[in-house]
Amino acid sequence: MNILHIDSSPRGATSHSRKMTAELVASLEQTHSNAGVTYRDLGHQPPPFVTEDWQNGAYTPEEQRTPAQSAALEYSDAAIAELLAADIVVIGAPMYNLTVSADLKAWLDQIIRINKTFTADYKGLAEGKKAFVVTASGGGGYGAGEPMEKINFQDPYLRTAFGFIGITDVEFIHVNNTAKGDEAVSESVAGARALIHTATLSSVV
Repeated sequence: MNILHIDSSPRGATSHSRKMTAELVASLEQTHSNAGVTYRDLGHQPPPFVTEDWQNGAYTPEEQRTPAQSAALEYSDAAIAELLAADIVVIGAPMYNLTVSADLKAWLDQIIRINKTFTADYKGLAEGKKAFVVTASGGGGYGAGEPMEKINFQDPYLRTAFGFIGITDVEFIHVNNTAKGDEAVSESVAGARALIHTATLSSVV
């Protein structure tokens, strides 16, 4: 059992998404005694942005790439290898301006790559994995049927992006209202912990 643990918050010990992904991964490790964990901290070690050399290299056979193209793809190659080796992906995704952080978007741009994680006819090549996304937001009401649902561009984007590369089993765990005081935070964290417990029990893939 291989777990890929991704955090994308720029915050440290005060990050709610970091705390919850750590708890989720620890719970998964208890459930799966043979689990190994690979960790990437996008918030503190941001991925590079896609460049012209990256784009040209991705569409050029490996043996024909320039040194600059090969260098531009090094991060992508490593990140894709980690993703493809994982059975479970755990991602911490704080909401920024109604969607994902720039660091998480940059990582997705690195791993969504033709002939590596999807084909020219749009078949996903990363099938058979379970993804947990732990979100954190200062407000609330972004869920299905709630008042702010229509401006939640984070959950639909992540579900679509992962589905595009073949990861269709995506479960969201939300920590909302983090800017609304200790009582609201405690209530939301308690709800997230309950979902983590349930998710762990059903995490056999």
